[in-house]
Amino acid sequence: MVVRMREKRRGGTTTEERLEWFYEGVAGIFANAGF
Repeated sequence: MVVRMREKRRGGTTTEERLEWFYEGVAGIFANAGF
């Protein structure tokens, strides 16, 4: 969630930045799930 907010504040909407926050978000979900 934090990465998404940072992206919007920075105004970045490139594919690379979307993939970056996507993977960071997935990693955070797995970490919270205990995997």
